[in-house]
Amino acid sequence: DSIYVVVTPNDGTEDGLPVTSSTVTAVNTEPTLAAVSLTPDPVATNGIVTASPSGGEDADGDSITYDYQWFVGGVSISGTSASTLDGSVHFVAGQQVHAIVTPDDGEAPGLPVRMSSTTLRSGSET
Repeated sequence: DSIYVVVTPNDGTEDGLPVTSSTVTAVNTEPTLAAVSLTPDPVATNGIVTASPSGGEDADGDSITYDYQWFVGGVSISGTSASTLDGSVHFVAGQQVHAIVTPDDGEAPGLPVRMSSTTLRSGSET
């Protein structure tokens, strides 16, 4: 955004000539994310896995939201933007699962962070 101000002096009776300040540009700093953890680890094929971002910061003080992109067996799972993924729908034993999480401050996304993969185990017990 470009910001400037116009000031019009007034002596209580009459306006003087308006003066326009120079223009400054307000800059947004992209949010950052330190890490993403996966719980539980290992995960069972009929369990629910959760990606938990940590160390998210925004130098401008904006609130941060996160976008989640899940991968199972190296393939992106479409329609998954939540922090959890249901194994009963998406997993098969022996596959690897991971997520890429991108912080966003509402003005611009930050750099995506990839969490470590884990191998899926069959059943409900880890």
